[in-house]
Amino acid sequence: SQREVGGRGDEFSGLRLRWDAAKRHFFVENLFQYECSSAEEASQHYQQGIQNKQVASTTMNVASSRSHTLLVLTLLRREGEKG
Repeated sequence: SQREVGGRGDEFSGLRLRWDAAKRHFFVENLFQYECSSAEEASQHYQQGIQNKQVASTTMNVASSRSHTLLVLTLLRREGEKG
């Protein structure tokens, strides 16, 4: 399953930290979280993120990154499963 915070359009507008008064917590707009059942599936999402990465030239670097990628893996072992 996929959870999108803040919605998603054709244009990426950047990440913004927001306060949800009803739930009384902060969240990040345009942040995506995926539940994967294999390492291959996680890798596919990572590769998609790399493809969406924006680069532009600066005076110090011809292909400077204009965006960043953060990959956070949370591994869960379900009760009764081996491995």
